[in-house]
Amino acid sequence: MVLAANQIWWTAEVENVFEKISQGNKRAMKEYLQQLNYQLNELVTLMGSATLTSRDRKKIDMILTVDVHIRDIIEGFVRDSITDPMEFEWESQLR
Repeated sequence: MVLAANQIWWTAEVENVFEKISQGNKRAMKEYLQQLNYQLNELVTLMGSATLTSRDRKKIDMILTVDVHIRDIIEGFVRDSITDPMEFEWESQLR
């Protein structure tokens, strides 16, 4: 359930980024990439916490793995100047 919610949230965030771009914020995707990198750093820090149970550690590890993949996708969007939700690169991510 956590992974499904994570994917739904990510989709909504990226759609929001595309909306910001259409409103004139050309740096919105780069700003989102910075946000993702910050969140990944926070997850890595949380993984180092000694207070996590084995079950919690597994959950966070799954989220971390998916979020690294998400970050890589967004890096590609920044690199390739993907600015429209109708572009194939974004549509191919929606499954």
